[in-house]
Amino acid sequence: MLETLDCLLVAAGAIVLIVAAARWWRRGGGDPLQGSPIRANRMNTLVVWACLGVYVLGLMGGLALAEAVLPKEAETSIARARQGIVASVVMQTLVISTCLVVGATTFRAGLRGYGFALPARIGRNAAAGWIVGGWLATVCWTGLAALAAQWIIRLLWAEYQPPDHGVFTTLRSSETPTILRALALISAAIMAPIGEECLFRGVLQTSLRRVLPPARSMRHRWFAIVATAVIFGIMHVETPQFVPSLVLFGVVVGYLYERTGSLVVVIAVHVLFNVKSLSWYYVQAYLTGA
Repeated sequence: MLETLDCLLVAAGAIVLIVAAARWWRRGGGDPLQGSPIRANRMNTLVVWACLGVYVLGLMGGLALAEAVLPKEAETSIARARQGIVASVVMQTLVISTCLVVGATTFRAGLRGYGFALPARIGRNAAAGWIVGGWLATVCWTGLAALAAQWIIRLLWAEYQPPDHGVFTTLRSSETPTILRALALISAAIMAPIGEECLFRGVLQTSLRRVLPPARSMRHRWFAIVATAVIFGIMHVETPQFVPSLVLFGVVVGYLYERTGSLVVVIAVHVLFNVKSLSWYYVQAYLTGA
């Protein structure tokens, strides 16, 4: 059943992409980012490194806290997964707080200019269309990339067993305390989408636009989108089989952020993407009686 639903969602995402391509063609082609919001800001390199430093230090501090408060008797893989959940919650809390301060103080329109508003000049229905269409597009791209990655892994490394994500390792363990289950769900469904989009799209992608000089082709924005997507994928190297999918995910949400200027849109897409994975896990567990 889940495979059928996945196929239907991938097909729906393909239709969204085909319709978008057809509309772009009818309008004469050209750069799809033409007319995108400017998002004026005075962010500098020091601010970007400070945000990345908070990301790294938050993870390190979270791991230290997890090692101090969590029991040591669990098997190694489960213990590491639980520590990762605690570290992620600590890190995301610090990243979200830091990025909100950066957005409020460095963007011309404060948090609205940073992206905490619906896309300008369109209504809520159109914003919902961006969100649903963007989500379906990410499901399509990442689903096809995941299938390709699995095929390549089986072809080249038949005995290789890709590691499971720490959230699912934690949820699968029958001995995981309720509080850790709740933290895992909150982290994956809410905190990670907010924190990662605020940091990677809101701060890093915005700053990388300055690496290349502005041009009519919007090449500086495309460079920022792709470079941020690659970094975003690499930062999830603990599950290497999903890195190509996450790079493509980053390209889609990066485009949505540039085109709409709204972090609300990309956070909503990210939330839907993660909630879909969590929902599939629970449905599969229910169907198999696990």
